[in-house]
Amino acid sequence: MPDGGRVEELTSATVDLASATQSRADDIRVTIASGFDDLVRCMVIRGVVWLGEDEAKDRTDYASLFDPNDHSCTHLLVWVGDEPAGTMRLRWNHGFVRFERLAVRTRFRSFRLFRRLARFAFDLAAAKGFTHANALARLGTEKAWKLVGAEIVGPELEFHGERAFPMVATLTGRTCTALAAGLAAAGNMDFEEAIGLPDAKLMEIA
Repeated sequence: MPDGGRVEELTSATVDLASATQSRADDIRVTIASGFDDLVRCMVIRGVVWLGEDEAKDRTDYASLFDPNDHSCTHLLVWVGDEPAGTMRLRWNHGFVRFERLAVRTRFRSFRLFRRLARFAFDLAAAKGFTHANALARLGTEKAWKLVGAEIVGPELEFHGERAFPMVATLTGRTCTALAAGLAAAGNMDFEEAIGLPDAKLMEIA
């Protein structure tokens, strides 16, 4: 299952909302999952998209969709109005952040939503001091990734039965000032306080 999967043809997709939520179609926001309820929302969205949709369910197995990394990642939720519409997880590695398990519910898919989610993820990683992001983009989504600043860095490959491309983005967002010096600032009170802040607060002071 390539990371960045169920968002195919985002550049031409439109938001197709039920009439009850049509007035809030432009009310797209992204939050960091906080607490059990948010994690449930993330997992439900991922399951609905990858295990429930006809196009994906025959080539996706539960064990590859949910793994122990879910307990050590940052999970993002994208909302349309009050409705949870999509999710992505961020896995922090040495020198880069990996974007994984991207899933957007069918009726909410649009490039506008994807761009908002990607930019939030970029800005969060930059605020924490990361300079690069990586994703394995499913064939058909590479144009959307390029439009948000990522680049193909390797040849097409087959991963879990699908064709995909390795993508890398250079992060240009602001790093939290207290963390910009890295470990050289360890012991400084500003550094120590910033380290203890929730990610959302860290982004606010970057």
